[in-house]
Amino acid sequence: MDTPVHDPAFSAQAGAPTRQMPMLPGTEQAPVPEVAAAETPFDLGTAMRYSVANFGASNFYMLFNTAMPLYLDSYGVRPEWIGLLANERSFVGALVQPVVGRLSDRTRTPLGRRRPFFLVGIPLVSLALLLLALHPPFWVMLGVMTVAAFFLAVAVDPFLALMADIFPIEHRGRVGGLLGLFNALGAITFSLMAAFLWAKQEFLVFLVVIVLLIATWAYTFFTVHEPPLPPVVQTDEPAVRLRPSEYVHELLRHGEAAKYTLAMMFFWLGNGGATPYVTLFGKHALGADDGQAFLLPLAYIIVTAICAVPAGLLADRIGKKPVITVALLIYGVGAIIGSQSPNLLVATLALGVIGMGNTCVGLLVPLLTDMVPRRRTAELVGIFSAATSFTQPLGAFLAGLVVDSVAHIAGLSVGYRWSFIFAGVAILVGVAILQTVHPERAVTTEEEA
Repeated sequence: MDTPVHDPAFSAQAGAPTRQMPMLPGTEQAPVPEVAAAETPFDLGTAMRYSVANFGASNFYMLFNTAMPLYLDSYGVRPEWIGLLANERSFVGALVQPVVGRLSDRTRTPLGRRRPFFLVGIPLVSLALLLLALHPPFWVMLGVMTVAAFFLAVAVDPFLALMADIFPIEHRGRVGGLLGLFNALGAITFSLMAAFLWAKQEFLVFLVVIVLLIATWAYTFFTVHEPPLPPVVQTDEPAVRLRPSEYVHELLRHGEAAKYTLAMMFFWLGNGGATPYVTLFGKHALGADDGQAFLLPLAYIIVTAICAVPAGLLADRIGKKPVITVALLIYGVGAIIGSQSPNLLVATLALGVIGMGNTCVGLLVPLLTDMVPRRRTAELVGIFSAATSFTQPLGAFLAGLVVDSVAHIAGLSVGYRWSFIFAGVAILVGVAILQTVHPERAVTTEEEA
């Protein structure tokens, strides 16, 4: 579906675009009546096919966030380093992802400017997973773990930018909801598979994740076609310079997107502080075995799946920022309260509540794309992803230090509870910063796009 061209004569009033009617020659300069323009129909089929890739990516994320902590524990890795390594984000990505996005925005091929990156990232991450499945020597494992998440990001960042190429702003909340739904379905699939197979068939779990990655991304690659590339438009905007200080100064021209990125850095700091420790929390704080530990996040994931599409519909109706704000408040407060769960049942219920907050994840990039020019979407999504690629593992590392410090004083059971307290506080700070963001002030005119 081609992205509609926005006519400058259109303006948003009462939630719908309107067109000014031209005056006939010789008529009085009476107030100009406005007629509501027909809203572009939402292309559900394209949105579904686009979102399928997120199912495969979700299996990878769950492998790293819930299974790799147990995998690394078998190597005798300390908690803070488990949090740093067992993460869907990569410090390497923080350095390279903006470059990948910049390349995507400037790529011109018969396949488009986004899909060629699928052909690079997915094979690389599949090879990395296959090597990890063989339990290589420690230093080989360490090297592969460091870059594996980045390989997937090579495909994911252009994939997310493709959303802005295909769908207009007023539809991106629903697309984000579908992304969240497929993400949750992938997470449920992995959790059930790992609960029954990880203890005795770990290698098979890795293989299934690889197959799902390749199959789902191939499906999206072949069934979703990019619209015609936008023409190169000459603007008065200064050229982007490569010198760091000037480049940062130029980026800050997109002030609302910059503040939003800062707010989401605190969200991912908190998310990283809790997610890698869920299974270890179940094992060490609640006395669960490995199978039960994998089932622990299921309530969280199921609630996310149930709420993802309604959250997307609500975001398109009342705005993405209000929905994200409420979701993050639920997430942050739920993490702090849930940290004190006395048993698996209470912890499962608490994670179910937190799952309502997790529905915001599918809306984060759609809101960002609303605030940046289309011609630089992948580059700025890459910078946003780089920020999260830095803060999410940093949050895991810092939470691991907290776990280790508290464990020396009060024991491992109490220590793992503090990873969720750390997470909740960081997320609530992000909520506070988010209130300073005003998406309607962002400059994304067609001339800049």
